[in-house]
Amino acid sequence: MGDNLNEVVFISVMHDPKGLLLKNLRLGLNVLKNYYKKGYIALSESTNIGLKEELEKAGYTVFTIEKKGVGYARRSILRLVKNTEHTYYHYCDLDRMITWCLTEPKELEKVKECIRNFDYLIIGRTKKAFNTHPEAWIETEKITNKIFSIEFGEQEDIDVTAGSCGFNKSSLLKILKRSSAPTTDAEWPMIIKKIEKGKVGSIKVDGLKYIRDINNSEFNKTPGEEWLTRLRLSYQISQTAVNTKNIF
Repeated sequence: MGDNLNEVVFISVMHDPKGLLLKNLRLGLNVLKNYYKKGYIALSESTNIGLKEELEKAGYTVFTIEKKGVGYARRSILRLVKNTEHTYYHYCDLDRMITWCLTEPKELEKVKECIRNFDYLIIGRTKKAFNTHPEAWIETEKITNKIFSIEFGEQEDIDVTAGSCGFNKSSLLKILKRSSAPTTDAEWPMIIKKIEKGKVGSIKVDGLKYIRDINNSEFNKTPGEEWLTRLRLSYQISQTAVNTKNIF
């Protein structure tokens, strides 16, 4: 029982109708199982069936959800696992976790240990990892991270836009009661620190780097459209960082 209570389980979401992640998912799962024996993944109803088959073959629990945006998807996986008998959860966007497993998997043990020490852990990128991203991502996310850090009360910039975090069961339940934003990157840590007065930490890793064949979902966009997409996302997350502490 003690080991189960100390275990960190993996949770994630994914929308991939064309199965673009499938090849790398097969490779990454071989590594992921070494670090997370239990995992729960919510796939959109239109995601390629091959992803579900590979995840279930690896022993993970897969749910199917409607495609209603990233905020809805992330809250869905929390609702789906809230009654499981686990104490700690590591959320990471599935494509991000596969990149991590294929490049810097040894970091995962350190991250799991950090998750156990906080109510909520912001998992961001080292400068080296951050700079692997396209210019449109780097320049817009710099602004988001600056605004979040100011609102969070930190002088040093925190990378809150990397698609990964960790939390305990108590924080999971508190987030579910209060989360409603279209994007959750800034909302969840703000809920735990500013509203629930919990212990929030941050860590930066090399594994959350960008690999075009794995992490790019914008192949069909022109450069200008990609910039606009990232700018809109940056604004949305930044607005949430400013507004969340005043909502409740």
